[in-house]
Amino acid sequence: MLGHSSVKQTEDYAMTEQETVGHEMTKLAKKLSILSRSNEL
Repeated sequence: MLGHSSVKQTEDYAMTEQETVGHEMTKLAKKLSILSRSNEL
């Protein structure tokens, strides 16, 4: 466990982290797509 008082708390934390990483990856993909398109010009 990550030092949380319950498994449920650890599970909730893991879900929040997964969502955050997903959002950050989406933002990164958009930025890379824009860069890629600008290099094609």
